[in-house]
Amino acid sequence: MYFDDAFIAYVNGKEVARSSVDSSGKVKPTRDPEIKRYLIELPFTKNNQYTLAIEGFNHHKKSSDFSLIPWLGTKYLDASQ
Repeated sequence: MYFDDAFIAYVNGKEVARSSVDSSGKVKPTRDPEIKRYLIELPFTKNNQYTLAIEGFNHHKKSSDFSLIPWLGTKYLDASQ
């Protein structure tokens, strides 16, 4: 995830990643955009359908540097792993 200032990510409505925003919605500003990698283990579903939602936050309304660019990759594990 490339972001400035904060975000929360959800899969099928459950939070799976967050950075720079607390549970009350208070945002910790970043000086420069950040790049962070998150490992998200998907819950089992019968039909393997998932919805990813990402909520982006800016430190304040007049800030001119909002960024939110997600990357999504996969890693498949076999039963032995």
